[in-house]
Amino acid sequence: MHRLQGELRKVRSSIIMLTVSPDITADELVRLAVDKHCACNWYLSRTAVYKLLYPDGQLVQTVPGTDEPFTLEKYRQFLGLAYTKVKLFICEEDDYIESKHTPLL
Repeated sequence: MHRLQGELRKVRSSIIMLTVSPDITADELVRLAVDKHCACNWYLSRTAVYKLLYPDGQLVQTVPGTDEPFTLEKYRQFLGLAYTKVKLFICEEDDYIESKHTPLL
């Protein structure tokens, strides 16, 4: 996701599949996602700090509706989807902070 006119927007055609362990945490997942995106997309900065976001733009810290720390397996179970259908987004920390008070489009 990136900020456009003060709001977070999903970047179309930038989906990259990751193969990871089901017990991966949010911090590990964002690091692997950024590494893979940077290898495939020149417009991402390796020096920027990124956040992992749910599709609605909320920061990934816990499994939605619970106080349990995020793991991919717990989130997949919460959604009731196959791993291939789980979508999460990365966003530069500055874009997230500057747009966190605006609705996601």
